[in-house]
Amino acid sequence: MQRSQPSVSVVVLWWHRGQRLEATLRSLEAAADQVIVVHTHQMAEATPQARHPEVVAIAHPWQQSFAAAWNHGMQAAQGDWILCVQAGEVLSSSSREMLGQFVRQAAPSTGYLVWIQQVPEHPDLNPQRMAQLRLFAREAGVRFTGRVSETPLESMAQQQMEMALAPLALSSPEVRDAAIRKHQALLQLELLRMELPEAPAWRIPRLLNTLGDLQMLANQPEQARQSYQQAMQMAPEGSTDRLEAHLGLIAAQPCQRLDDQLAAVMRALDEFPRDAQLLCAAGGVLQAQGRLQMAARCFQMAASAGQVNPQVWHLANITEFAMHCQGMTLAMCGQMDEAVRVLVQACGMPGATPLMWWTMLELMLRTGQKERALEKAQSMPRHWGHDPAVLRSAIRGADLAFRQNWLAAQAYLETAFRSGCTSPLCLQPLAMFYLNTGQWEQALEVLARWRQAQPYLEHLDGMMAEVRRQMARQPKPADLQSLVQQLAQQGPGGIPAPPPMQAVAEAPEVANQQQRHSATPEARRPHLAPPMPAEPNPWAQDELPAAGQEN
Repeated sequence: MQRSQPSVSVVVLWWHRGQRLEATLRSLEAAADQVIVVHTHQMAEATPQARHPEVVAIAHPWQQSFAAAWNHGMQAAQGDWILCVQAGEVLSSSSREMLGQFVRQAAPSTGYLVWIQQVPEHPDLNPQRMAQLRLFAREAGVRFTGRVSETPLESMAQQQMEMALAPLALSSPEVRDAAIRKHQALLQLELLRMELPEAPAWRIPRLLNTLGDLQMLANQPEQARQSYQQAMQMAPEGSTDRLEAHLGLIAAQPCQRLDDQLAAVMRALDEFPRDAQLLCAAGGVLQAQGRLQMAARCFQMAASAGQVNPQVWHLANITEFAMHCQGMTLAMCGQMDEAVRVLVQACGMPGATPLMWWTMLELMLRTGQKERALEKAQSMPRHWGHDPAVLRSAIRGADLAFRQNWLAAQAYLETAFRSGCTSPLCLQPLAMFYLNTGQWEQALEVLARWRQAQPYLEHLDGMMAEVRRQMARQPKPADLQSLVQQLAQQGPGGIPAPPPMQAVAEAPEVANQQQRHSATPEARRPHLAPPMPAEPNPWAQDELPAAGQEN
């Protein structure tokens, strides 16, 4: 019989000293009855008990198995329920409040999936998440299996346990430390080499998918395609492993071979016709091929009827993402009113990002809806840090720039810039204006702030370097028109590039004759948000460090 006040033990696996254990322990305060830290490395300083005397620290000599480390900690747990947490993961505030209440009504014969949400590096980027089996009743005797990509599924199947999704979330910050990322990848690769020859048949597709992910990380797409293809051949039809293999094959296709990409997506959709990630991938490839109406339809289907497998990494805001892509595609088709309608709906949803808002406001200005854009800007979430008054000045300046009234736009844009505006609605046209009038230093200042505000736009580094090179030879404004045109091509198709200022002075009517349409963006991969490309990770195959050593 289940107790009315069940206790919770949290087992924290700390396999690398670079993992942020302190943040994890703080998030567990008052949420758990017992916290056990299992560390597999040599510790040069005191254990976590120095700051957290209530924490039980257990040294576990590394045995070339993550499952063995988890199981060692679970054996020491004394609570009625066990929550498994990786060092660096943080229990969300809502989950801290909900954990005790949830286990009171949870079924001991069920293993529970917990959301693992990766915090993006920038608010413009889309958060990713997946659900992993992390919460179990101690009396169930669940044990993990596998040196790497460990899972409790075999143990649960033996005891005929069910699986369900718990309303709990762990936040996992993106690992930006290159040493930790490299250590983790090399360690996983070594464990895969050890486990693949000894693994049972049901484990092999999961391991092959992990191998493919590591090969993609090491910039080896050909080898990754082979691994994903083998995983697909061995995985049961309709399984999570098979869906992961499909997504991996799509991501491993060369960017320039759009027909191969589309063929891979369509094969996946034949098996998983309502998967939202696959529908978005199909829309991205069709958009890159110029088949815009079909692309918009795919994005619309993903937003309205798409589903996700919670055990596969996916965008947490996949619906808002699909609507953003749909709106951009409709704008390329010239269906501006419909594009604005879709983006307004997307920006009213909880998963909207600042990038979606900038797209919506820009399209409103393109369609002459300045007053509506000003009104909408007032409801932009304040935690993004954009002052409403400053944003109004930027919108007015951008509106004038759209209409090629550059001299009037300058006053509004410079006012917003001096007030600290970081919106591309201000920075893009102001940089174009300065480049076009030979104000090189001012242009560099604006580009530097833009790069700081949107650090994922790596092409701005090259643009700033080119401006500096040109400045050394005292160029005329017309000499930098190619850079001005490049700046004009940012966004879904907005501010036209201004002609050289001399031409504006001699023939102002020319300004109204210039139109620009944005270049078709690259096909979007299943896990990526527009228009940010995946960051390459060309790691060398050097000596593998042991899990119990430091890099």
